[in-house]
Formats: sequence, C-alpha cells, structure tokens
Amino acid sequence: MKYFGNGLSEVHKELNKIIRKEEKIEQGKTLFLEIHSKLHLSEISNTEKNEVDKLINDLNRNEYAIVPTSKDETIAWVL
Repeated sequence: MKYFGNGLSEVHKELNKIIRKEEKIEQGKTLFLEIHSKLHLSEISNTEKNEVDKLINDLNRNEYAIVPTSKDETIAWVL
C-alpha cells in the first residue's frame, strides 16, 4: 500500500479496526480479500488485471532481484 494500491490504505485501516471483533469476521474476510486481490497477480486472485500485473508484466525474471543502489529495494521485496 506504500507503493501502489490506490485507496488500499483506507481499506487497511478499516480492517485493522475490525480484525479482532468476532461479530465482524465476515466483513474482515471481505476486506482482507479486497486488499489481497490488489496486491497480488490477478491470476492468483482470479480478478481483473491490476497494478501488480502492469508492473511486472514486461519484466524478465532476473529483474525482480536487481537492487539499483544500496538504499533501494528489489521489486520482489516490494511485492
């Protein structure tokens, strides 16, 4: 949510509010799956194409592990 996932910060905050409330377990599951579907490949979540698909669709496998500078993170780490 730090890097992509428009609107997911708000959904994540809502999930944090209800996650331990037994009476809201179904709502919590729904919110969790919404977040999951935006942060994983669409083929994993069985959803329409998302930002993750767009980000990695044209990368070679070894490009996930490249660290441009010592202060950067790999794409794999971010995902």
